[in-house]
Amino acid sequence: WAMREGKARTAYQVAARHHLAEGADRNALEWLAGYIALRKIGDAQTALGHFRAHKAGVQSPISLARGGYWEGRALEALGRDSEARAAYEAAGQHQTAFYGLLAAQKAGLAMRSDLTGGQTYPGYRAASFWGTSVMEAGRLALAADELYYARRFVAHLMERLDATETGQLMQWAEDSGAPYLELSLAKYALLYHNRLYTRAYFPTPDIGRGNRSVPRALELAIARRESEFNPRVVSGVGARGLMQLMPGTARDMAKRLDIAYDAERLTEGFSYNTRLGSEYLAYLIETFGRNPVLIAAAYNAGPGRARRWIAAYGDPRSAGVDIVDWIESIPFDETRNYVMRVTESLPNYRARLTGRTEPIRFVEELKRR
Repeated sequence: WAMREGKARTAYQVAARHHLAEGADRNALEWLAGYIALRKIGDAQTALGHFRAHKAGVQSPISLARGGYWEGRALEALGRDSEARAAYEAAGQHQTAFYGLLAAQKAGLAMRSDLTGGQTYPGYRAASFWGTSVMEAGRLALAADELYYARRFVAHLMERLDATETGQLMQWAEDSGAPYLELSLAKYALLYHNRLYTRAYFPTPDIGRGNRSVPRALELAIARRESEFNPRVVSGVGARGLMQLMPGTARDMAKRLDIAYDAERLTEGFSYNTRLGSEYLAYLIETFGRNPVLIAAAYNAGPGRARRWIAAYGDPRSAGVDIVDWIESIPFDETRNYVMRVTESLPNYRARLTGRTEPIRFVEELKRR
């Protein structure tokens, strides 16, 4: 709050004097103190210490990329260009993450070839885990459409598998038509075992036909973030199904499409929810252009809030607005994180859908009009 009110030094003191030795809150405050020191106060040397302290306490690709990117920014501000490049190159290996893509672009790295999802594994029916009781329990739970229990059983099994066997398990989940299970397992493998299984981490199920003006990569990125491809999920505030549509929004989109509105169908599969959710994305594109930052912010927090943030922080599409600072200025933690998770998925989903990597021009994508 103090940072957004222009009280940078007060904000820095609050963040820096946390007296925490470890843990997620300590890591977050170290990053925040560094960000304020660098971007609001202009003290790159102090910021560098905080960013390095943050990086030393984290392990997820998202957090390592964040710490490494900002370490590079601080070093760059200090004129230590070779060290900055090394920091960007290290962070840029995490190209499934928002800050990893930014760092990769800074370092001039190519997109990783494994992000197309072309990896193959031996047939899973010959794997040592196939006949185990835990695998059988997972298969039965999935067949009974008990996704929660299927995930619990299979995640427990995955604890004892090597990299190839884990890939075989992911292939089984894909062949079983269970993208929710695929994604859950892939997130676990990346976070706890540092293994990336691209096909499972960015699943490409057939979610049905949406509005033809909406890129399929955007539809998948939104669905991945909203429900993790669980078509039956209902949020605490009543958002429903694959693309987590609020009933009022879904009703409005059905009217716009001139089709019948049926609340029950929102959680009965992919196709109806996709059609309405994609139509809402088309409406947001009409409203904000093809800027993925504003589209994602509006999808999560509402078009009205997105307009207010443009008024408060400037138009992120404008040349004079730093897009990274704009995103970091979003006052809602959930929306700020949502924007990063959706936008980082876009180049990755294009690689999955086309089977080809592309030059990393992430900043240009974030500022697209």
